[in-house]
Parts: sequence; C-alpha cells; structure tokens
Amino acid sequence: MGDYRERLRSAMKEENVSTAQLAEKLDVSYQAVKKVLDGKTAMFDAANHAKAAKILRCSADWLLDGTIPVPADGEKSVISLSPQAVELAKLFDMLTDRIKRTVAYNAATEAILIALQEHEPPPSDRPAKPAKPKRQRA
Repeated sequence: MGDYRERLRSAMKEENVSTAQLAEKLDVSYQAVKKVLDGKTAMFDAANHAKAAKILRCSADWLLDGTIPVPADGEKSVISLSPQAVELAKLFDMLTDRIKRTVAYNAATEAILIALQEHEPPPSDRPAKPAKPKRQRA
C-alpha cells in the first residue's frame, strides 16, 4: 500500500472504524485525524501512531512504512509467506487502484470461464438436425 494515509484508511475500513471514532479513541480532534487522512499532515505523532495501530489491530511497523514485522527467534509468525509471495505482495502494493481492479476483474473472469468450461455439457454423438426452411406465404 502506498503511503501512511492509505494504510491508515485501509486499517480503519478493515476494522470498521470511522474518522470520528478514531479521533475519540485517540483523544484528538476529528480534524487532526482528517488532516492525516487527507495528507495535510504526514502522520500521527509517535504516541498516537502506536495507539492508532493498537486500536486498528495492525502492526505499528506496517502502519508506518508498510513492512510486516519479522518475529524474533522462537516466536511464531501469524502468517508464513514465501519470499516470492512477499515480493509479489510488494509489487501488488505498487499498483494503482485502477490496475488492481482490472487485475481482479480479469482473474475473476478467467475463473468464471474455467468453471463454465468444466460444467459444459458433453458434446452429443449425434449430428445436429439441419434447420427446416421457413415456408413462404403466397
């Protein structure tokens, strides 16, 4: 995901938290949160950044710069991704929203076509009957 405000907006949407609700929970004004979302302020201060990450149940590192924290030795990761999957996710995040929608649409269309082909009735062994010519009125 692009920048701080996009990640903040995404986390708010994911947790179904409105601008007013986040402002109330952070004990800041609605305008303070709105300025971050509008890009007029780069990001929250450190204390509110940490609180926002906790409220939105996301990693403070991810919210800050989009990185997924690596667990320390002995800790289990919530998710386990291959290096290729991580690289693909980074590339996907670089795409614009319009391209993402197009890619998703194309993938969905392809999946539908494959499903339709799998459920296509088998061809019959009999040849199709020729169409009868229409009678012309005199």
